[in-house]
Amino acid sequence: ERKRREEERRREEEEKARAEAEKKDEESRLHKFKLMLLEKGVTPGGNWEKELPKFCFDSRYKDLLETPAQRKAAFESFSRSDVVKYREEARKAAVERKAQALEAAKALLKGAEGLTA
Repeated sequence: ERKRREEERRREEEEKARAEAEKKDEESRLHKFKLMLLEKGVTPGGNWEKELPKFCFDSRYKDLLETPAQRKAAFESFSRSDVVKYREEARKAAVERKAQALEAAKALLKGAEGLTA
């Protein structure tokens, strides 16, 4: 009896962990789908039929979400707040890349100054 309860508890924990991993993966795929919409210039709150040609030929369109219903639901949930959030993330990433490039250029100049001195 005790072994059976332990086995059931272990199975429940494994199932719970598996469900959490699937949920995180689904959230990640939804986030990537929304990023694709942003990259393709989709208008938030736009008409599905009008916006579909902008992104339907991208391989990520079918790879990230399995069913057409999931894709349409993700499109419909793509709101202005999402666009603002994703653009802010992209801006921060661009600023960070620019800062890294500037640091690399400075290091290169310092190295060049050492050669000419």
